[in-house]
Amino acid sequence: MLTLSIYTEGQAMNINRQKTLYLAIGFLLANGAMAAETLPVITVEATQLAATLASEIYPSAQLKMTSKQEGGDLLRNILGVDGSRMGGHGIDPTIRGQSQTQLTVLLDDAYLHGGCPNRMDPPTSFANIETYDSVRVIQGVETLQYGTGGTGGTILYERALPQMGTHGKVEAGAGDNGYKGSATAEVSHRGEQGYVRAFAVNKDGSNYKDGDGNLVRGSYSTEHHGAVIGLTPTAGERVEMSAEKIVTHNALFQGSSMDAPYDEMNIFRLKYRSSNKIGFVDAIKADLSYAADEHLMDNYSFASAYPAGKRAVYNAVIANDKRMKSPTTSNTFATKLALSSQLSTTTAIEYGLNLNKVDRHADLVKVANNMNMSYNWPSVTTEKAGIFAELNHKLSTDRRIKAGIRFDQVNSDASQINTKPNMMPTTISAAQMYERVHGYTGDGKINETHWSALARYELDLSQDMTWFAGVSRTMRTADETERFFANGASLNAAGAFNTAGSSAWVGNPTLNPETHLQIDTGINRDTNEYGWRATAFYDRVDDYILRDQSSVTNGKITSYRNIDATLYGVQLEGYYKLSTATLLSSGLNYVNSHNDTNSRNIAQTPPLSGYLALNQQVGDLGYGARLRFQNQQNDIDTLSGLDTQKTPAWSVLDLYASHAINKSVKVMAGVDNVFDHAYYQHVGRTDTLTGGVYNLYEPGRAAWLKMVAKF
Repeated sequence: MLTLSIYTEGQAMNINRQKTLYLAIGFLLANGAMAAETLPVITVEATQLAATLASEIYPSAQLKMTSKQEGGDLLRNILGVDGSRMGGHGIDPTIRGQSQTQLTVLLDDAYLHGGCPNRMDPPTSFANIETYDSVRVIQGVETLQYGTGGTGGTILYERALPQMGTHGKVEAGAGDNGYKGSATAEVSHRGEQGYVRAFAVNKDGSNYKDGDGNLVRGSYSTEHHGAVIGLTPTAGERVEMSAEKIVTHNALFQGSSMDAPYDEMNIFRLKYRSSNKIGFVDAIKADLSYAADEHLMDNYSFASAYPAGKRAVYNAVIANDKRMKSPTTSNTFATKLALSSQLSTTTAIEYGLNLNKVDRHADLVKVANNMNMSYNWPSVTTEKAGIFAELNHKLSTDRRIKAGIRFDQVNSDASQINTKPNMMPTTISAAQMYERVHGYTGDGKINETHWSALARYELDLSQDMTWFAGVSRTMRTADETERFFANGASLNAAGAFNTAGSSAWVGNPTLNPETHLQIDTGINRDTNEYGWRATAFYDRVDDYILRDQSSVTNGKITSYRNIDATLYGVQLEGYYKLSTATLLSSGLNYVNSHNDTNSRNIAQTPPLSGYLALNQQVGDLGYGARLRFQNQQNDIDTLSGLDTQKTPAWSVLDLYASHAINKSVKVMAGVDNVFDHAYYQHVGRTDTLTGGVYNLYEPGRAAWLKMVAKF
């Protein structure tokens, strides 16, 4: 038997409820993966309010039962998580119809932001699952502790303490049609006074063919190295330091006019944990992290890698000397202090502060003369400082409540908005772009005050059935792209263009922060034979930040504006034990997003989607099948320039199996998209340079084989 303890941020409130969930709930219910070992029962101890209702924890070993290997791509096997594709790397997740900075993503408690304004490298792209023990996905708002924002959800990649003694792991895999190969090595040692963990990962993705046999450019190579050192000088106390480097080389993107020769992220962390009582304080959690990313994209380095039918276009780029490159940097500093105090046997409080600072700069350079065409991120700094408090109270043996509040001060500054690029005397500055599109004449300094609140109630209707309801008010500031992106050097004084077919992408410094008033409710039941859960949410948003497109003389402008919006959705999941070794599980997810200001749909909202999985475990052999599907999306918004057409429905079948050769070695294999269907997700990507919208076809049939050995 494997015991999996789920702890949320408020560990001081000890509910001590035991729930027995069969293999589908912990490992299979959301992703349909099959465990390699013989694990007939999983006992989950829920020690915090709505732990099994508001979020789910997915062991990393189970997410890897697929040919997918990119961080965001793996998440798409979780019900309620969609993702947009630009190539083989950089799948950008969507939860509850919200994406990008509407989601909070932490990698082992570190905040980070990628260096590409077009999100070739969202935070999940640096999360190589082999270096983490689990992923926790919160859909909606469960806590206020992770800072302002996270209105759609929170994704937490988590590392556990190493086991006592010396241990190691070696993994290797290979496949086809997008999955070229991967290798991982890890070693750890833990004693009474501390521990050390070191790991190295190498991944290679290839170009792939879709179900119609068309080649999609998406190859890349990633190297990830890191080390974690921890000291445990006294019982209940821990100090931890870690450093890691993630480098992706030669990433090709079918959905962009540029590729990425390199992307290098360096992450440093310092943590302190203590469960030793100091006066009023029962526990301390402190985190300090710094993440520095350097990213380069250009339109000429990989021209020879294009298919023959398109190679002429890129040869012309070189022949006519229209080569461009965009070097960028993105540095994130973050710290968090959380204190816990037990007020009584039934009441606990967690309180603390968050500080977060992001510095981002991006240039667009003409290679022929090495001159700047524009400052796409004109040296933008965003600072957030906030305080929070959350109270957990046990009303009775079957009723619990949680209440929280936080305040944040947000400051944003673009120090180079008045700096003109040196391309030519007529080239305009970012400030001139903002004025010509939005009438903004300010100094690029923005100050906001945010306040958020949360209340949740949980009731045990019976020994195996629980209901919860919650309401939250949360805010999200405009990110550096929405507020200050500046790619409109050809805009004339009238805010239009002199040359037909022109385009511009210009941020909006006048944006107000989003304010979400969200209601959640859900019910679940888990028995020895079956289980199910149903959740629903309603989100009323004031000043929703909408990316939109407007037509002007000789061209189009992509920018951002505030609207009022309504988002709502439902999610259903269930499992049934057909026999002691066979499990059937299924799930459905639906989201609707509406622009109330203009009576339009909101673009890039995923349609109804779901899965059906059948799994069997016989001794050391496990095998299963997973049917993934998505309905047609008719609720689109073509005026935004993001939804170009209605998206057809699709369904694909995946097969997978695992065999534990002995206690140390196991082999896994499978075939994704068995019938080689041609399909694509509704959520797509847009090219910041050309304004082109891409819904890339997903890989066709892909076979894979993996092996892991542990000692």
